[in-house]
Amino acid sequence: MVAVVRPSGLLQVPSGWSVVTGGDGTLRVSDTPGRAVLRAELRSGMGMPTPETLRSGFTEGLRRWRVRKGQAIEEPGFVSVRLLVAEPGDGGTEQEVLLSATALGSDTLLCASLRGASPAVLDAIERMCRQAGELDGGTGS
Repeated sequence: MVAVVRPSGLLQVPSGWSVVTGGDGTLRVSDTPGRAVLRAELRSGMGMPTPETLRSGFTEGLRRWRVRKGQAIEEPGFVSVRLLVAEPGDGGTEQEVLLSATALGSDTLLCASLRGASPAVLDAIERMCRQAGELDGGTGS
């Protein structure tokens, strides 16, 4: 039997950051200035995606955007990918985004950075999402 996981306790956020659980069960994390930097959700029974699956799922809705692959990490129970994206007509200005998946028993925590997150914030988000699996006891599917 899989224990029920309370979404609000999944992520250990840095001091001064806040977590709000939406009506749909998604988590929104805001950094110290109160800017939303992360959207996370818990999915049951989906298994662990690969970095390529994360990338293709994200870019599916961004057909006109320019997307370059950055670094990808694939470890037991944790997968992440960083992408550089540029909006059409944005003068080619790229921004980095982070997508990750963490195994939590038979559930998977999906994390996605939100627009405008700095590289330092992306590093913090990656640590938070990875640590959710470690706090869960590292049980992966």
